Amino acid sequence: MREVGIGVTQIYGLAANQSGGYKNVGYRKSDMYNEIFKQDDLKVVMPKSNQWLIDLYGKKKMWATAHIRGSFFGGFRTTSRCEGLHSQVGRYVHYRNNMREFLRHFFQYLAYTRQEELEADFESINGDPVLETPFEDIEACAAKLYSRKVFMKFRVVLWRACKLKVSGCERTPTCHIYIVTNIATCAREWHVPYVAQNEEVKCSCQRMESMGIPCEHIVVLLHYLDIKQLPNSLILERWTKYAKQSVDGADLGSSSTGGSMWKSQVLSLLFDCYEMCRLVGKRMDKLEETEDLLGIICKV
Repeated sequence: MREVGIGVTQIYGLAANQSGGYKNVGYRKSDMYNEIFKQDDLKVVMPKSNQWLIDLYGKKKMWATAHIRGSFFGGFRTTSRCEGLHSQVGRYVHYRNNMREFLRHFFQYLAYTRQEELEADFESINGDPVLETPFEDIEACAAKLYSRKVFMKFRVVLWRACKLKVSGCERTPTCHIYIVTNIATCAREWHVPYVAQNEEVKCSCQRMESMGIPCEHIVVLLHYLDIKQLPNSLILERWTKYAKQSVDGADLGSSSTGGSMWKSQVLSLLFDCYEMCRLVGKRMDKLEETEDLLGIICKV
């Protein structure tokens, strides 16, 4: 678009119109200028006659994926999540705000984020999703362990596993290496080592190491071996419902706390406390009285 004379401001405005407003655009105008400067610098450094270098730069989006393969980054592959976070913060703060206004708006954003997090935790702990895939036992186990958002991502993996099969096995002194291929064609293979002693499973795609969620190749192997529960080696604690170990010192994952009913009561009290703090913030003259009341409740 720039080659035909359309300016950066017009392009940014068009993107805002298509996405429903500037707040929904995942980047800023300064990011566009930075990218333009990079491209201009590249044109100066890279001669047009070097086709290999041109093709290599054209595949730059694949560099990050190859570099982080096998290392845990929690699903981060580009800067899109950081840019999305910047756009969310930009709804509350502005460069024209002074320090007092900035802190006030920023704490409003933190309160909103914490409220969203509480609602997500409440949704994850209460209720079980309906099982949809043919791997019912593994899906039910994942629904009990993972948070709701992580479980939805894992369900996509379960559906992809329906297109795979175990086509062979190689025995080694330490483990069994199973060969997983597509049902329709065997053009591509994935090697999945399995150690029966400690139920340790890995895959040549290394998606488990990168994302922390079992890949479809591991899932189809577990189904092939008639393993109905996810082994502990495949469960990353940070993706589970009980990643936050305690609320006021009480273990959410402990069976002695009363199960799901107790968890629902604790989260309900958290919502009530948040609402009380919000109301007290509007009546600062009642602050001391509220603090005295909370002191009495804590003693009880």
